[in-house]
Amino acid sequence: MVKYPIPSIFLFRSIQQFNAIFTGRLSDDELKDLLGAAFALSFVPIFEGFGLPIVEAMQSGIPVICSNVTSMPEVAGDAAILVDPFSVENITVGMVKLYTDKSLSLQLIEKGNKQKDQFSWNRTAHLFMNSINKVIQ
Repeated sequence: MVKYPIPSIFLFRSIQQFNAIFTGRLSDDELKDLLGAAFALSFVPIFEGFGLPIVEAMQSGIPVICSNVTSMPEVAGDAAILVDPFSVENITVGMVKLYTDKSLSLQLIEKGNKQKDQFSWNRTAHLFMNSINKVIQ
């Protein structure tokens, strides 16, 4: 594994520049614009039922860093950097890797563009109807 040094200035700036804005519910277009303005999505919960923010980030055209547990690896596929949510070092290495490797970022965006199609509403409705038809036959 390639080691990515973590510049102390990077960590300091990250801590100093952290601002949280609680937006409440956003429309689909507002969410896409807000996510699309981000450098990346870093989504590292220890439990997640599905991982909708991963798909939303891919829909917005940004790279994803997410947890390697529960449903998230399946949702992300090979279109994200998977990290251990219990390891601050592992999360930091993933963030620095993405920040310093522009070609990786572009590759993840391209893969995310394809991966998100696995989770469209049309595909979900089709699979749901197939399930219902199997039950009623």
